[in-house]
Amino acid sequence: MMVQAAICLGIPIITLDKEHSPASQVSNPRSIDSQHPVDLNHQIGSFNLVADIEKLSQMVNILTNEIEHVNVSILKTLLKNQQLGRLKTNPIKIYPHPEVIEIIQDKFKQKLFLSQAGIPISDFEEIQQRPSISEHTIVMLDKQIVYVIRSS
Repeated sequence: MMVQAAICLGIPIITLDKEHSPASQVSNPRSIDSQHPVDLNHQIGSFNLVADIEKLSQMVNILTNEIEHVNVSILKTLLKNQQLGRLKTNPIKIYPHPEVIEIIQDKFKQKLFLSQAGIPISDFEEIQQRPSISEHTIVMLDKQIVYVIRSS
């Protein structure tokens, strides 16, 4: 986790997740050794709820995440409101950029992006409807968020 590396560097961290999540356990000041005193704070909430993300954004100047399961539209709105001067806090930076997260969330877009960048990847194609392939075992990935493995 980023939090563990940040602790060693003395970087103050605020995490957002469920009450008993791994992030909450690492961000608990009692769980950190005294050699690395750092300002830690865990906010209980969801990275898919507007109110929770807005509250967190008011507490930090850099907003980042380790997983792609976030509400990208909230992050885009934060950036837009910042550009329009609607935020009452200091400007924040969001890493990775919401558009990058959007590519990562859609596995087909991700494959296209990597392919267009010249990065070697396995063959792929977009399937709009269930194929009628009975002689072969195939692996299909759901394009959004969850990996689904199916075989015929």
